[in-house]
Formats: sequence, structure tokens, C-alpha cells
Amino acid sequence: MNLLQTLSLSLLAALTLSDPYLTEDCERLRRPIDQLSDDELMLYVNGMQAIRASGKYQVLIDAHKDHTEIHRGSSFFFYHSYYVWEVETQIRMLGGKFKCFSLPYYDWTIDAGNEAEPFILNSVFGGDGDPDHHNCVMTPAGRASQNWGVEKWAIQELCNPQENAEVGCCLKRNLWAEGDPLGDAFEVANVLQRDQWNQMGGGIAFHHQKVHWLFGAGDDCVSCAMATGYSPDDPIFMLLHSFTAMLRATWAACHGYDHLTGDDLDGNLAAYEPKCAEGYPDCGVIELDDVYEFGEMPTYKWSLTSQMDITPRMMWDFADWNVRYDAGTFQRRGGMYDEDTTCSPTGLQFSRWFLQDEEAENGEKRQHAQFSRVHSVSGKEVQEQALFESRAVSAVPRVNEESAWWLQLVDRHALRVTAVVLVALYWSFRLVQYLASKGKCACRESLLGGGAAHSMAYGTV
Repeated sequence: MNLLQTLSLSLLAALTLSDPYLTEDCERLRRPIDQLSDDELMLYVNGMQAIRASGKYQVLIDAHKDHTEIHRGSSFFFYHSYYVWEVETQIRMLGGKFKCFSLPYYDWTIDAGNEAEPFILNSVFGGDGDPDHHNCVMTPAGRASQNWGVEKWAIQELCNPQENAEVGCCLKRNLWAEGDPLGDAFEVANVLQRDQWNQMGGGIAFHHQKVHWLFGAGDDCVSCAMATGYSPDDPIFMLLHSFTAMLRATWAACHGYDHLTGDDLDGNLAAYEPKCAEGYPDCGVIELDDVYEFGEMPTYKWSLTSQMDITPRMMWDFADWNVRYDAGTFQRRGGMYDEDTTCSPTGLQFSRWFLQDEEAENGEKRQHAQFSRVHSVSGKEVQEQALFESRAVSAVPRVNEESAWWLQLVDRHALRVTAVVLVALYWSFRLVQYLASKGKCACRESLLGGGAAHSMAYGTV
């Protein structure tokens, strides 16, 4: 086997290994809910209602409830990333208008400072609970919810004594407007500037927890889904964890970790350190190659968990799962493109896990720029910022927008393009050999660089 053939086959093998775990016709491009129309958001609503009606969603809910210990360990992000992907997949499996569905995300920072009237409770996802009717979710206008009532969203747990679990119970919320305020874009972005996995992970986990508290009266509303292990019963849950996954992608792009593959994580404690939270010796799966437990889910053929084990290492690379994010306004509102940030703006702009910056409208980019450093920074944040800025981050040299297209090509498609080109060259060369050996090719001399006196046996090439 000659060198060209060897290279071709090797690259084809690499090409196969780099494909997503599930072959699909369209990528999963996740966008923020505040930039989607009601019709686009209803695709999520209708899809969720359909997979609940089929019984699939209840299997996921029960699995999550059975393994709450995972929330106390470092693989919290990866575990929930799989749930988001599984739900997204089951909605896609509905076919038709759902074929290319991508699960959007709830950027809670848009509601920071507006906890009493959050945007998300003035949307198709339902409003606050009715205190006079078991905290059952109402419409934003205060009427009984059709989308999230028993008829379309019958819950089998967290029922009040007056409800019948066999018939179905209502989704419940109790807004905690006076509670711990949500983290705003600058506070969350400051956490993402920490270049160590566990420092970042603990901070984001805490900010994410405040979203759970907002919709469950802290954790006092024992029948409110978001305050319990049955939190996936609330449609906000998947939107929230789609965003925490986006924050992990932002953190990795900020520090250059998005160039790593799962195989590069061994011993790289900055990118991932398996660890339980302090004071919690039992935190479930944390080691890179330990297998997550998903309750009864692996017994159902519709789930990928029935075909393969899912590990933290597998969940590292979003590209392996055909996922990419539209960063929306968060990164710019958080000041992550400012000159004094410890993040690499170029890394954020050209990350393979994000919709490229030049794909957005130029006017939109100019609009986002106005958020830069208009935030009032507290003394605590100043101290944190000083700590973060002491950690130098190497940025890739800036490239202007006109030449950015080739960076995307190299980043996302170089392996595939190179493999195809080499294979084509190899078989073209073999075809020329064959034709020349049959005396049907007049280009023998030009190909071999010789005249009639420099004949060569093609069989030895």
C-alpha cells in the first residue's frame, strides 16, 4: 500500500470517528428564547406536549429524580447536557415540522433586576402559579393555562390532596420575587473568566440554582417542580439547562479549551477536574469514563442510552453531538469583548461551538457594543476581576472579517475536505494508471515527466 493510499484510508477513518453520535440532516443550532417568535417557541411547547403524551418524557423525569446526587459533583454540566440532547432528539423524532428542531435556551440574565415580572413568565411558557388554586400555572394574563393545564401537560407527581394523580395534576409555580436576585450578564461573565473548571462550575451552578429558587419560592414550595427533583416537569428546566451548556461552551472558548477533544482531558485539571462539592462525599459519576445512570431509560430503544454508555468524556465536545450555539447578546452584554477582559475575544468570535460572529447582522453587533462597561461594578467584583486579570490568556491573532470564512472552513471542515480530496486524487491516479496500461492514455509522458526514452512500467508505481 503506497503512501497516498495509506493517508487516504487513515483520514477516512478519522472522518468517520469525527461524525456526531447520531447521523442527522441538519445541525442543532440553539438560540435564545428572547430572540425567537412565539411561533418558533411554540415548536418547543408542542414538541414537549407530544413527548409527554407518548410517555417518553416521564421516563426522563423519573431518571432525573432518581439521581439527584449528580448535582453535587463536577459532572453536573455534562449530565444535564445529555438530558437536553435527549429531549431535543425525541422532539426531532416526531418528524415533519420538528425534523430540524433545536432546543432554545433561557438566558436568565435578561430577567436580572426584573424578577417580579420576568420575561419568561410573559411568554408561551405560562405565568406564575395561582395562589388560590394550588399554585397551578396561569397564563400571563391570569387565566387558567391551556398549554400547561392538565389537558395538555398532566403531571403524575407533586399533586395536592385535592388532585388525582391518575387523571393528572397541574404544573405549579410560586414566584419568589423578593428572593436572591438573578445574576446579571456581568456577574455571570465574571464567573466565566475563571480559568479553572471547578471555580467556574461552582459559580455557574449557584447562579443556575437561583433560577430554580425564583420559580419555587426558594425551596419552600414543595409542590413546585423547580424546587424539587422533579424539576424537568417545568418546561423552563430544559431551557435553563440549554443555557448552562451554552455558558460552558462560552467558558471553554474564552480560555481556548474548546480546541480540546474528550481525549485531551486526562490530567488537564484546568479544563476538567473530577471532584465532589465540599461536604458531599457522594456526588455520583464524576470520573471521565464512568457511566452515567439514567434509571429505566436504557431499556427503551428510542433512547441512545439503550445503544451506548454515556460518560462525562463523551459529553465534552458539542460538535460530537451536532450542537452549535447562537450566543445572542449575552457575551457582549457581559463585557467579554472588552479590552480588559481575561477572555480571548478572538476565541469567542471564531469558536467552532458557536454561530460565527460574521453570520450575525452588522447592525446587531453594533447594538450589542453599547453594553460594554456601562455596568456598575461592586467592590467584590473589582477584587474578583483583579484576580481574573492576573491570569494571562493567550489570544489567537485577530483576523479581519473578510478573511474569516477560511478560518471557519479550516476549523469545521478541514478533515473532511482533506480526506475527500486525497481519496479523489488517489483513485484518479489509479484510473490514469489503468488507462495507460491499456494504451488508452496519451498523457503518459506528461504525467511521468519523461519522453519516449523514459518509459516506465505503471505496475511498479
